[in-house]
Amino acid sequence: MRGSLVIALGLALAFCDAHPDAPARPPDVPGRYVFAGAVAATLEITAEGDHYVVALSGGSPKGSGGAAPADCYVRATGTLRNDTLDAAFGSVDRETFTYSPTRAEREGRRLHIVFRPSGPEVTRADTDGYCGLGATFVGPYRRVK
Repeated sequence: MRGSLVIALGLALAFCDAHPDAPARPPDVPGRYVFAGAVAATLEITAEGDHYVVALSGGSPKGSGGAAPADCYVRATGTLRNDTLDAAFGSVDRETFTYSPTRAEREGRRLHIVFRPSGPEVTRADTDGYCGLGATFVGPYRRVK
């Protein structure tokens, strides 16, 4: 009987490890990434304790030249649950743009990043009314550092 339980437990663990629906824990979330498509954007993630700080910048279509909306900058802080980083926009104080802590809290903008085996994908970025018209960060990214 005991041998059967050990075999059953071993099979169950092997199935969970090999099952395609099992969430893959990203081995190394912090890093620098670039948008893997037609948008000029960078994504930087750093760990601070049990939270992650995300910086997104750019967001304009590649090759848009003078017709590009002004580059956008997002700073968000959040936590990783399974394969998804859920972060709240935070304050930003840049030379050309200011977003106060009070406004960030009042507006409650969110950022979601799903970590897939192929790399991170921004699936939600509440940038309407925050970034210039046409700027976007939603889509897949690839690691550069």
